Amino acid sequence: MLHVSMVGDAFAEVDATLITIDDATLVCWSAAGEEPVARYGLEQVLSVQLVQPLVAEPEPEPASSRSSPEHPNAFRRWTPEQEAAVVEAYHRGDTFEQIAAAAGRRVGGVRARLIALGLIEPEATDRLRFPVAG
Repeated sequence: MLHVSMVGDAFAEVDATLITIDDATLVCWSAAGEEPVARYGLEQVLSVQLVQPLVAEPEPEPASSRSSPEHPNAFRRWTPEQEAAVVEAYHRGDTFEQIAAAAGRRVGGVRARLIALGLIEPEATDRLRFPVAG
């Protein structure tokens, strides 16, 4: 949206995304750009001001860039109930992906918890933040 100020306290609010000057005429164009949406003689125009950003503001980052909608519990402390549910799912034979989805955590977080509980052995690709006995 543009605010066009003109001589004599006149003004116009114009929904335009492009301004051109053609033969002493200010021409305002819409986003489609097929037809001008407004024309003003340059001798009448005092200023043109952007009223509203033409580009949407970027979405704010989540509070923790490490968590996500798919993993709402990622990087949060484990409760005893969550640990029990993960252990039960592991003993039931669920895949790590299934366990992680049910727990709202990442596969690496589930594997790390099962390693910490002594239920599985760490593999070379596991990134651990605690010492492993051995």
